[in-house]
Amino acid sequence: MIALKLKIRYWGARLLFFGFFALLIAIIFFFKISELNIIGLKITNPLYAYTADLEWWLYLLMYFIFVFFINSLIFIVFTIFIRNYKIRSKKRRKKYERIFTDKIMELIYNNSEKSSSIITIEDKISELNALAQKSYTKIILLNILRKIHAQAKDEVRMKAAEILKKMKLDNFIDIYLHSPYFRDKIFAMKIISEFELGMSDIFEFEAGGHPEYIIKLTKKRNYVLRSEAFVSLIKLAIHDDLSFLLDRELHVSIWDMNIVLKIFKDIKNNNINYTQLIESDSPRVAALGVLLANKHNKTDLKEIIFKKIGSKDGLLNFEAYAAFISMANNETDYNFFIEKFSKEDFIIKKAIVKSFANCPSITLSKAFMIYVIEEESLPLKVEAMKILVQLDINRVNEYKNSENIDILKARNQIVDFNLN
Repeated sequence: MIALKLKIRYWGARLLFFGFFALLIAIIFFFKISELNIIGLKITNPLYAYTADLEWWLYLLMYFIFVFFINSLIFIVFTIFIRNYKIRSKKRRKKYERIFTDKIMELIYNNSEKSSSIITIEDKISELNALAQKSYTKIILLNILRKIHAQAKDEVRMKAAEILKKMKLDNFIDIYLHSPYFRDKIFAMKIISEFELGMSDIFEFEAGGHPEYIIKLTKKRNYVLRSEAFVSLIKLAIHDDLSFLLDRELHVSIWDMNIVLKIFKDIKNNNINYTQLIESDSPRVAALGVLLANKHNKTDLKEIIFKKIGSKDGLLNFEAYAAFISMANNETDYNFFIEKFSKEDFIIKKAIVKSFANCPSITLSKAFMIYVIEEESLPLKVEAMKILVQLDINRVNEYKNSENIDILKARNQIVDFNLN
């Protein structure tokens, strides 16, 4: 019944919206005919006498004035309605949040182990179910349980999960996961991933279909929905190797990459198959694999990452350089950077110059910094001068008499910075 209501509301609103605009378009033609015959039913146009002799441009002008007036009235009415609705909804939400929080806390902190307390707990669960009969009250209740479960530890966390189990709301959550509304899908995924529905012995129902459906949601174009699907799959620890990304038709966006990176930042252990991701045919999936390998300091993947340098995909090329730079530890690596330097864009050139602060060969580093100072643009000269001043300050001082204005600017900027 809930699923049917959601679909009726979703499609009904769109049909109403479409019907309204269709009506506005139909009015253009209706006012220019004397009567309308629909299956034998004649509808006389009472305004035809006033519009028949009007020029088309004047008629259209009058029409658009009429439409503007009607739309203005509708906008004012809807604004007042929505404002009042939000005020009432906010009050109602606060009321139920207070009630549900009190009752959940009573359940969680009921420490009595007597058999009589079991009846009390079951009665309170029934009372919660009675209060949460409406969909919006169920949503409020589930959000409170989710927040408690996310913020609490050990026994309190387990009790919050027990309450969710005894309330038997898994069907409601599943309906919202398959709702036509994106906000409902996101809400359901938050609950599923937080309580690991179907993945823990504490829940009796089988939710094996959740991960498969959530994988489909990672392919949606909506950024927010897609990122929540990523979060859910990783938290469920089924696809935390990120293998579900390998058959994606859509590119993994920078937004997606940042979301995945943020999730794994808070997870100490992970099952990421770095090699599989890096060797993916999708440049963006490969870029994500390189980025994660770099952040997790997977130096054993240095050679695989090296092969991605020079990729036609700019993001993959940059991430490969960034990772390889962070893993560079010998003169051969830095000689490779020098060899490729002139062929790369400014951003990668800048990263290469900065990397020479860690070059094991002072001689090689000095020679390359001098080359950059004398041959490259001002921003790169400044970066090279910053490193050279640490290696050989006397060489930096020699540039005070340079005839190259940019070199003088770079030296003065570094000297002023160090003096301050």
